[in-house]
Amino acid sequence: MERMKYKWMKVEDVVVGVVYRYYTADGKSYVGCTTNEQKRRYAWNWKNNPYGGVKIAAARRDLGLDAFNYERLYVIIVDSKDGLDKQLEGMEAKFIDKFDSHDNGYNTSKGGRGNKGNKMPNAQKEKIRKSSKKKAVRLTPDNGGPERDVESMMEVSRQLNINVGLVYYYANKAFNKSCRGYKLEIA
Repeated sequence: MERMKYKWMKVEDVVVGVVYRYYTADGKSYVGCTTNEQKRRYAWNWKNNPYGGVKIAAARRDLGLDAFNYERLYVIIVDSKDGLDKQLEGMEAKFIDKFDSHDNGYNTSKGGRGNKGNKMPNAQKEKIRKSSKKKAVRLTPDNGGPERDVESMMEVSRQLNINVGLVYYYANKAFNKSCRGYKLEIA
């Protein structure tokens, strides 16, 4: 009788990758992947912590954290992190498709990190670029100094060293809030 040989690995030498899903009673899902499940689950429990994109952030805020259930969809244990991220992102994309969590759920992309699968048409990009250049913005200092008008959102973004999307947000949606020492409003 031949003796079986086992390959033992120390826990420190192992990397665990997880594809997971948060879902609500109405069947909508958010699918994600991580190599540090404990840290990711901890981040979920902080309601004001940005998590996974605008759709899931809005759902967490509106429904509350208790409305979501958690489940592991896929677990892989390997001895090195090489290629693990690509494998996890591929499985994440498959589960996003399976649960239709992009079109009918809380994922903002069809898989992987960032906006993979979401292509903004060039015409839409140009429209945003032109509209952000046209609008003059009034800067009102928090310390009560004199107001000044800046010719475009792009110029405000350069002067305050912030993304033009934040300029738009503070000028249109959060006009009573301060950004880098100024209140912004469309002039």
